[in-house]
Amino acid sequence: MGSFSLSLSRQIRGGRPRLAIAILCLALLAFFLSGCGGCDNDCRGGSTKTFHSISFYDDYLDFITTLSAEENPAFDPTTLKTSPTGDWYEANKSASINADLNLSADVRLYPYANVVEIFREEQLLDINQTSASLGYPYILFSDMNLTNLIDIYVSSSEGWYPIADNAFVYFEGIFNGQGHKITNLWIKRPNTDYVGFFGHVEQGVTIRNLTIELDDSKGGIVGKEYTGGVAGYIYDTTLRNVHLIGDVNGSDYVGGIAGYNEASYIYNSSSKGDVNGSENVGGIFGTSVRTSIINSYSASDVNGSDYVGGIAGYVMSGSIENSYSIGNAGAETATAGGIVGMLSIETPGEHAVISKCYATGSVKAPDKVGGLVGDADSNTSVINGAALNYAIDGVTDTNRTVGHKEVSDVNLTNNFVSDAITDYGDSSDQGDNEFGWSKDAATLNYAGAAAANGSGGLGWSFGNGESAPWKWIGGYNYPVLYWQTGAP
Repeated sequence: MGSFSLSLSRQIRGGRPRLAIAILCLALLAFFLSGCGGCDNDCRGGSTKTFHSISFYDDYLDFITTLSAEENPAFDPTTLKTSPTGDWYEANKSASINADLNLSADVRLYPYANVVEIFREEQLLDINQTSASLGYPYILFSDMNLTNLIDIYVSSSEGWYPIADNAFVYFEGIFNGQGHKITNLWIKRPNTDYVGFFGHVEQGVTIRNLTIELDDSKGGIVGKEYTGGVAGYIYDTTLRNVHLIGDVNGSDYVGGIAGYNEASYIYNSSSKGDVNGSENVGGIFGTSVRTSIINSYSASDVNGSDYVGGIAGYVMSGSIENSYSIGNAGAETATAGGIVGMLSIETPGEHAVISKCYATGSVKAPDKVGGLVGDADSNTSVINGAALNYAIDGVTDTNRTVGHKEVSDVNLTNNFVSDAITDYGDSSDQGDNEFGWSKDAATLNYAGAAAANGSGGLGWSFGNGESAPWKWIGGYNYPVLYWQTGAP
């Protein structure tokens, strides 16, 4: 089509406009009669359109391939069925695609033309324009510096306007940063809830391969309730390879990555900076409900009044696995932990687990202070963990593993507790590390961490992947995660 347009423009400039216009009219007529000119890229409507080839992205917006009837005789484009909105194709409705790509039945295929590619900062503003745009899949193709965008197009006094900024509107698309960064993000809206780059995220969203760096010279992010660096509130969302650098401040439900999250998964992600709030304040999440946090870490110093944790302030059901925190955690009133402030369940019959995690920062609060967990309720477990904190400082209910147990059946199994910890509190009533062992932090070496449970080790898996996520790097005293390229 590009060569045809060039040829036509030359004809017009050459003095034969009537012939050119006639050719143009005939070309347009043929284009529409043929169903989008053969649809070399994409046509919505599934089996009602025909085309020669189509390029597909998967659920994560990673490019899969371009299929064509010419190159793949088994590929029959007329069998494609679209979603109700026409934005993606259902692989299970096209046997020819499944056979060609070996896809599972529940995979969504996003045609290239239905994916919004973002090359310039101004395009980010389009995400927040309509309810439809909040559901599109987006891909970053370059780093985004928001300095000029915010000052000129948004607000030089209040900063970025969160995408989907209240309880009734939410982002429900897909956002793939492709390893790019969004830098110099800042928000100053201390009386506003649902504050972050995204305010409110729901409904099967995937956010991945994205780093957001805040402009701390302008205060980083300041909000009220549900405040986070990446999102204020998330539900039914998958975060993978998402990283936040900078300071986040709010009142209740405040986290480095998200203030509140429920029914979600987070993998291979991190937060660095200061996180400050009142209740439910955490380095990654302020409150985490029925969520799995896997292979992630926080290097954030976290402070609040109650329910403060290095990774999450309050966990209700769900799990944190193969993760760590190296920041300090402090609560002015009570309940602070190196990993989690309060560990509980949402409804009877559920369980909450902290497994194969470690913390190195100091933890301080007047009451309910623990190296890994400040307070734990029924049906909760802390297993194969390592409390390597510099100091644990409390007045009552202070311990190196779990500060306080609401019930006696809290499961503490095979936890490493460093006898080098400076413990300023009264730990006589809790029993430090049931079924655990206490040694100097220097003995947490490769052999000790990797040794099988019950044989003087923690059973952590060392390797180079999600199933064996730990590794050692030179010059750093603690294990890191396989996806890290250096010390945190």
